[in-house]
Amino acid sequence: AIGAMLLVNNPGDWGHVYAPLLHAHWNSWTFTDWVFPFFVFIAGLSMTISLGRRAATGADRWTLLRSTARRALTLIALGLLLNL
Repeated sequence: AIGAMLLVNNPGDWGHVYAPLLHAHWNSWTFTDWVFPFFVFIAGLSMTISLGRRAATGADRWTLLRSTARRALTLIALGLLLNL
């Protein structure tokens, strides 16, 4: 999914893009239009598996919530820092 996101966002020369790497018009879809939904699906699935495994080993709900919030805030901070 991440490789597809890199390919779709950086196709090389924007003047000569392979047609499936462009977003479709209003009434259609291409490979490009499925990349982000697939990424969100995979991220949700991996988070479910990871948190389920940690809960099974005895971690309480607040510990899991705290670590998830800390990770999210760290990623947001890194994104803001990189875009300054």
